[in-house]
Amino acid sequence: ITDSVVEPLKAELTELEQLIKDQQDKICAVKSNILKNEEKIQKMVSSISFSSQT
Repeated sequence: ITDSVVEPLKAELTELEQLIKDQQDKICAVKSNILKNEEKIQKMVSSISFSSQT
């Protein structure tokens, strides 16, 4: 296999690796938002149950 065959494949691999990293970054951002929303929901539920007890 010559470099002329390998070079385009290396370029494609680099591009695909970057796309994977971009998707992983998006997934991390979504997971972070989910955790923040869970905290907000927990606070709301706690305040509702606290209000109903008084």
